[in-house]
Amino acid sequence: LMACVGSLITCPMFIALFGSDFPALYPCLDMFMAPFLAKLAADVDESLVAARDSESTEDIDDSAAFLATFVALNAFGMLLSGVLCVLAAKIKLVNLAAFLPFPVLCGFFSSVGISVWMSAFKVDTGITIQRVLGSGNIILLGTSLLRHIPSLVVGSLLYILGPRSPFFLIGLIAATVVLAYSLMALTETSLEEAQGMGLFWKKEEVMMTPTTDEQKSWGPPQAFGLWSPSVIKNISWPAFANGLSDAIAMSLIYLLRCSLHAAALKKNLANVKANCKTNGESFQRNAALSESDMAKSSQQILVQMPKVNKSTEKSEANNDTEQMNGSVVSAKARKPKDVLEILMDYANGLFVLSFSGGFAVLPA
Repeated sequence: LMACVGSLITCPMFIALFGSDFPALYPCLDMFMAPFLAKLAADVDESLVAARDSESTEDIDDSAAFLATFVALNAFGMLLSGVLCVLAAKIKLVNLAAFLPFPVLCGFFSSVGISVWMSAFKVDTGITIQRVLGSGNIILLGTSLLRHIPSLVVGSLLYILGPRSPFFLIGLIAATVVLAYSLMALTETSLEEAQGMGLFWKKEEVMMTPTTDEQKSWGPPQAFGLWSPSVIKNISWPAFANGLSDAIAMSLIYLLRCSLHAAALKKNLANVKANCKTNGESFQRNAALSESDMAKSSQQILVQMPKVNKSTEKSEANNDTEQMNGSVVSAKARKPKDVLEILMDYANGLFVLSFSGGFAVLPA
């Protein structure tokens, strides 16, 4: 729900801000943040476990404290990222990424992707990939890695077919779902049995049913739920302090992410314009092939047209010329957003996310 909050609130905002300048705009949830959010969640959980073991905090509601503290840390990280983007736009730190070596940037973003996969492996199997590889247990190694062979196959197909057309993405996801349920039908495996083998999530694992009046009150992951008094009082400030350093590190790294993304979005606009220019030239060449036919048709139309007063025709032509010049001047007066303006819009989106309680969203 927190992911939905960020997407539903920020995506229309980005479409309104960038839609007139950047065609084919698709704002979406930024999976770049997943490893950092997982680290924040681990920090909060670690502090709450330590607090629960102490005698003075036996009455702590772990679920309420975890959710409130995690949402507060995420909101702080989004707010700090927005502030850093504003500072970077004002003092032009956005160009700092241009001085970083390309292999460093590639390694940086590749490591984030590997971290996302390692986090998903732990969520799926319950143990880290390091423990699986170092256990020496052939059965555990084979079982754990076998579960991720379909992910490797689908990921490879997406890498090959994804750039060709976005419909391949939808088709592969649909095919994966159909294939999974078809195999269950062929092997006569029920959904409960598949859930018992860990192939599907159980309802109680992904849904939290409120049991008390306090839990039923407005709070996270609902939009702006962090600002409810019943939620703020559940924040574990020791756990918040324990995750504060990671939240600050996340904000600094996300500043680099936003600055590179803004420059890439601006560069993509130039590529789109070049493609449009190429398509326009092709259209003009095709139109020139039928120029003689069009000329003949025009001559026939001119023969049939009645004569027009020259003074009236001249005044109308002058009016049309003035209108065209005015539209050209207005079109030239409006320039597409530059990198600094894009970064400021990213900052505004991060500010909205910090108060709404959602995760980071960037346009693709």
